[in-house]
Amino acid sequence: MQESERIVPLQAGIHSANFSWEGDFGEMEVRAIGWASEPKGRKIDKMTGKGHVRYAERKVDDGYSVAIWNGKKGAVYFNSPRRITAAQYAAIDRVDMFDEAEPDPENCKYRMFFSWG
Repeated sequence: MQESERIVPLQAGIHSANFSWEGDFGEMEVRAIGWASEPKGRKIDKMTGKGHVRYAERKVDDGYSVAIWNGKKGAVYFNSPRRITAAQYAAIDRVDMFDEAEPDPENCKYRMFFSWG
């Protein structure tokens, strides 16, 4: 996350969380899922900057959505009322996913994790 960006939590569950991500790129509603199946849609040949699979933009009920998937159980959906812009794609390209069995990523300022209790 960059200095000019802001995360606003919306709701969370056992395996997922929704939040608003605001920055110079505009605003996207994000749904991060820690126990997900592979997203639907067409895969893009180019991986994200963090090595995740990216899916083509899809029209959804309330706008447009782009998904990334770590090839395991992690998926993140980025939603916007308008088509995803180049600046939003650049922000999406910075997003990383990991699980508790992996080392923490460097410079991680915001993360979703499972807590029981």
